[in-house]
Amino acid sequence: MKFLEKLKYFFDSNKKEELQKIINNLPQNEIICKEILEEKGNNHTNIKLDNDIKNSYYFYLNDTIYLANDKKSREIYARILLIAHECRHTLQSKHLQKLNFILSNIELVLFIMILILKFINLFNIIILVIYSVFVVLSIIIRFILEYDAVKNSVKISKEYMENRLEKKESDFISDIFSFQINLLFPISIVSLFLGKLIRIILVLLLYLVLK
Repeated sequence: MKFLEKLKYFFDSNKKEELQKIINNLPQNEIICKEILEEKGNNHTNIKLDNDIKNSYYFYLNDTIYLANDKKSREIYARILLIAHECRHTLQSKHLQKLNFILSNIELVLFIMILILKFINLFNIIILVIYSVFVVLSIIIRFILEYDAVKNSVKISKEYMENRLEKKESDFISDIFSFQINLLFPISIVSLFLGKLIRIILVLLLYLVLK
């Protein structure tokens, strides 16, 4: 399938409906999630439907996948891909996930401390360097986790669909998923780290401009 043809599945409602009809043959999200985890030998992760969130996520501290349960999450054609993404997170190194959690929280605490230190005129270059190191480390670790989950989500979802859909259908859906991920990944990464980027820019401005 050519690039322009694949691109139509972003904007053309008829094309999206074509994908949706195929995905509608798959079970509900909670069942998909359970079956993927079972196929990956994971019998310990909990699954909880949540009507109050817009995006599903995995929380490693209590080993639980929280699945968004609004109408869009139940019906969107990419739901299998999004579920596969969270299932992949459950299989990742707990050491990396713990490190990601620790670094992210330290970065936030340091940011608040810098605001206080700036207010009392104690903000200096050493503190700036320390904060910058934690920002960079937290971004690197989170990027490793997210890149792995994104890369493997297509593979996991394809393996799941191959056992439940016709091969032609599963190959077609996987091809569209792979194309869309490659196209959107840079944007999603920027949005993922937008908060950290805004904070470090603000810190630099506090040091360089507002001396």
